[in-house]
Amino acid sequence: MTTNGDSGPTRTLLTGRLVTGGTTTPEGAVAIEDGTIAYAGPLADLPPNWSAVAPDPRVPTGATLVPGLVDSHLHGGAGGEFGVDAEAARTAIAEHRAHGSTTLIGSLVSAGASDLITATQTLGALVASGDLAGIHLEGPFIAAARKGAHDPDALRDGDPGLVDALAEAAAAVGAPGAIRHMTFAPDRAGADLLPAALHRHGIRVNVGHTEADATLTFDVLGRAAATAGAPSLVTHIFNAMPPIRGRSPGTAAGAIRAALRGDAVLEVVADGVHLSPDTVRMLFEVVGPGSINLISDAMAATGLPDGNYTLGGLPVVVADGTARLTSSGAIAGSVAHVADCLRWAVQTAGIDLADAVLAATGTPAKAFGLDVGHLVTGGVADVLVFDADLRPAFVVAGGQASPARR
Repeated sequence: MTTNGDSGPTRTLLTGRLVTGGTTTPEGAVAIEDGTIAYAGPLADLPPNWSAVAPDPRVPTGATLVPGLVDSHLHGGAGGEFGVDAEAARTAIAEHRAHGSTTLIGSLVSAGASDLITATQTLGALVASGDLAGIHLEGPFIAAARKGAHDPDALRDGDPGLVDALAEAAAAVGAPGAIRHMTFAPDRAGADLLPAALHRHGIRVNVGHTEADATLTFDVLGRAAATAGAPSLVTHIFNAMPPIRGRSPGTAAGAIRAALRGDAVLEVVADGVHLSPDTVRMLFEVVGPGSINLISDAMAATGLPDGNYTLGGLPVVVADGTARLTSSGAIAGSVAHVADCLRWAVQTAGIDLADAVLAATGTPAKAFGLDVGHLVTGGVADVLVFDADLRPAFVVAGGQASPARR
């Protein structure tokens, strides 16, 4: 229960199964005082000064308490898309926060230089205000043969000058360093010039939408990780890249090798569309949750019924929960939230709950140097409360609780 008297602080006590940092406490507690975590651990060890605080009655029977989820690759939701329209972006932010993703890095699809600069300024202002934790540029330096749902007319060879212009656009609206990562194809002309340009602005290398072979992928990810002193990223592993074959192992094999060396974190879209349960299980068993970043890759239709939508201006049809380009049938992102992906990973793919939670919280937070994704004393109170079926019950963001959207 929340208490707020004139003589004392605002206090909220949450109790239930506690999952954070890769561990599970069957009978746990999270104590929140004035927007900060005052305690997180076994209920039996709750500090004595909390003994008079009743548990919050909104916590359902069989609840699971986890850190607020971190989504580092998503394009929109509730009809809003990340781009030049700030209100559309806010609509998308509200949709995902209401489903437990309290930390968001908004993604921009490939577009012309002027549109990308304007969109970067739009999202940069939202980073400056604290609504977003950063920006992800998915393109435009990607391979035409692996473009997926990107506009082919917007694709271009590697251009460090555009990287500089985009970084400057974010800085101009009070958000220097707002661009957290950029997806590019190492096999694209000019791509060899991009890692240095990205590093200059603190932007993490993210390999994807590429025809790069295993050797080139492994080399680019490893060199970038050594330069940055932190792992590189791989965009939605196994999607928009060549499959693994015995004599031609492809991008995914190089990415997995890099992850095993600690040089890469693999984005995984566990929405039941992008990957099979066996593939997701294999990834968790081979590289472990510390090298897996559960993402939604959500587009604007997320949270809305099947129908006709757009992504980056391209027509998309959503049918039976799958988004595809009307023109080519290519998968056009997902219509899932990270909470949905986490639940699918556990209930369908058979992933250990603590591992799935780590991949949706601590791993992406660590990858991007964000002080979120864990429940520890003194931390910001970002908490997602799941019901017994792992569906969001309510969300605490910065200490403020609100009902989750179902």
